[in-house]
Amino acid sequence: MTSSMMIGVVAALFAAFAWSLNFIVPFVIGDYSVFDFALFRFVISGVLGLGFLAFSRKALRGLRFHDLLTTAWLGSSGISVIF
Repeated sequence: MTSSMMIGVVAALFAAFAWSLNFIVPFVIGDYSVFDFALFRFVISGVLGLGFLAFSRKALRGLRFHDLLTTAWLGSSGISVIF
């Protein structure tokens, strides 16, 4: 198995695990609202994304300003649709 394939498999497993937590965590955390849980998930995703970008500076340098604006717009529109 190649390195990039291994990264893809690990990413898919992590995504499946994170998705399954949507159904388990509300029973565990109890008094917290759905908004609190969603906010926590987005903060953790943002921190992980920034950490990934910190280790992938070469890939980040290849992005144009238009790419960054598109990413910000898609993220904002996704957040506003959920809330």
